[in-house]
Amino acid sequence: MNHLGIAIETAKKAGAFLIDKNTQISTKTSKGKNDWVTDIDIQVEKMIKNNLQKYFPKYGFNGEESKKVNSRSKYQWVVDPIDSTDNFIRHLPHYTITIALLHDNKPVVGIIYDPLTDKLFCAQKNKGAFCNEKPIHVSETDNLSEALFFSVPGNREDDNLDEGVRIYEKLLLLRTSMKSWGSVALEIAYVASGNADAAVYIFSDPYSMPAAKIILEEAGGIMTNMRGKSWNQKSTTTLASNKRLHNKLIEYLK
Repeated sequence: MNHLGIAIETAKKAGAFLIDKNTQISTKTSKGKNDWVTDIDIQVEKMIKNNLQKYFPKYGFNGEESKKVNSRSKYQWVVDPIDSTDNFIRHLPHYTITIALLHDNKPVVGIIYDPLTDKLFCAQKNKGAFCNEKPIHVSETDNLSEALFFSVPGNREDDNLDEGVRIYEKLLLLRTSMKSWGSVALEIAYVASGNADAAVYIFSDPYSMPAAKIILEEAGGIMTNMRGKSWNQKSTTTLASNKRLHNKLIEYLK
């Protein structure tokens, strides 16, 4: 069974559902400061879960809005049904569906789908990264002062705001371009495609970032925590880059 093909099919179905339901949100619940879940999040995650389990019934499933299923399986689907629910709620662009397949806790397939632009980023272990079937690669930028960064100081209750502001200020002092769109998965996907050079966060998202990690790595980039250790779902910070800037950023942001 084609893992990547089924994941793409599932993401496309979920994206069409989100566009259709974007004006039909009936419930909105806070999971914490600036952390929302809607009835649409729950519905689309159930759709994704059902479609993946139809083809892979013995695989585990770990979605942001539901309980784990088959947690002992070596294969685990990890899903964020809407990365940047706040954008979705306010009818802003840059919300995404992310689907990753982990084998022994390491991503082997990743999908990031932006339904509004119909851009689908995907990767499969050792087979490269793509956007709408065209190969993508990280940039060749090797000077921090010429880089385009994605970053945000942090806006949720558990975020270390003091540290986030310190890092953000240091990036601002480079007098270079800084962006923040809301969907961290999409931001890292644009690092993978060479449109940006690095993404720096004092937080980590265990649901949306596994897909971003394999896409970035297959495009030639690297994703670690802020100390340079390989990123995993237990990481608390995230540094994603085109690889050329990585060690320079770690040193600069100490």
